[in-house]
Amino acid sequence: MTDFDFTGIPIAPPAPPIDPIVAREEKIANDTRVESELNRFIAAKQDALFEAPDAYYRKQGVDAIDSAPQAIQRLHDIKGALLDGLANDYQRKRLSTALDAHMTLASDDIARHAADQSKEWQRRVALDRIDLLAKEAALHYGDDNLIEALSAAAANAARGHARVGGAPASAEFEDAAAA
Repeated sequence: MTDFDFTGIPIAPPAPPIDPIVAREEKIANDTRVESELNRFIAAKQDALFEAPDAYYRKQGVDAIDSAPQAIQRLHDIKGALLDGLANDYQRKRLSTALDAHMTLASDDIARHAADQSKEWQRRVALDRIDLLAKEAALHYGDDNLIEALSAAAANAARGHARVGGAPASAEFEDAAAA
């Protein structure tokens, strides 16, 4: 085996210590970049959820329910793009923590909107059923047996409407709605 002699190779001097003022300004620059990107996320989130023509909170009923996963994915895509565009791990870690908090709040709000719209959709379907059954009864005004069956079906639809109406669940309330 050959022994190498490294004594003749010059060794690079150690890097000079970083000037504290420069280090402080670099940290400020990193933190400011994170805050700037957080602002971009908030603006993009507001656009995606409220302002764009296809904004999530403009959707109602079944459209809101069906669109909830896409709205959340859209926010994840925005988050990913912003994190990918950062200059260093310090910025990515700081921004990721802030964005995770925003994502949690936005996801909770999207879930709440979907739940509210689900109830609205259920109410609308029940009311539509009642209207259709009333029309059906009017069309068959001479058939007492059919009208009685349609009345029972309308009462069931009214009970269904009462169950999603936000009032406490009770047979008395449902019976009152059916009447």
